[in-house]
Amino acid sequence: MRKFLLKTALYLILTSAACVAIYSYLENEKNTYPEDYQVFMYGDSQMYQGIRFTPILDTLGKKGITFAKHGAGVYGFLRFSDFVDDSSTVLVTFSLPMLMRPKSIDNDRYNLSRDLITLAFKGYSKNDLSTIYHKNGSRPDRIWKETHGTYFGRAENIRVPQSVKSGAFSKPSPYLDAKMELFELAVNRLRKKGCRIIMIQFPHSADMDQVVHDSPDFKKLENFKARLTGEYLQDHKEIYQVDSEEQTLYDFTHLNKTGSLQVTWKVADFLKEQKGSAFLQFKTTEQK
Repeated sequence: MRKFLLKTALYLILTSAACVAIYSYLENEKNTYPEDYQVFMYGDSQMYQGIRFTPILDTLGKKGITFAKHGAGVYGFLRFSDFVDDSSTVLVTFSLPMLMRPKSIDNDRYNLSRDLITLAFKGYSKNDLSTIYHKNGSRPDRIWKETHGTYFGRAENIRVPQSVKSGAFSKPSPYLDAKMELFELAVNRLRKKGCRIIMIQFPHSADMDQVVHDSPDFKKLENFKARLTGEYLQDHKEIYQVDSEEQTLYDFTHLNKTGSLQVTWKVADFLKEQKGSAFLQFKTTEQK
């Protein structure tokens, strides 16, 4: 009986090790990118729709790839921080929806990795980890692109729906502390790699601005932003106005083409004219 149990345990260990090795090999095959890529971008839909990547790369005269996706969360940010090369230029979004929405609706399709263990130590439950596992399936996918799209339309009504007002922003978020810890862990990894980190906070509507300021987590988020800026971004913060006679918002949290072009060129000019890491915050003229 003892020998049978030992053989069974050995078989399971060897099988698991083989599966991990095969998965790692396949992911490496899918996600290897050229060595001359020096600019990397990560974020959720605010970044995906708010930055036009090609003008950024053209301004810098460099090549790059984006890991931005609709609904991207902190697990994806951890994975991104592992993929980025040393001494790269990195654009990441400081997204309030990313930090405050329920973990279960994060788009965590960034393949399986050892960072699942990190999530477990930071308070992710078995159900949380199981959800990420099932989202990624048994085969790894490519998790980066060379470009992405932009919202071309404009919203006629950019008021915040009642479901949002009475949702994550209306009460203290049970996910916020864990997500902030994981977000900071990813930022720290990038710093240790010697990366130039450009953190971008995108504008939102005046109505959404009021929802954010009324949130019981508002001060915690502002303190977190200040700590990131002070510890990782050389205490360098710039505030820009997104201003136009045309509508610059697609909806209450996303830019349209007009707004994304304004933000893109301001970021491109900053990258060209300034040195070092920084926090770039964009506001509409109606925001506080």
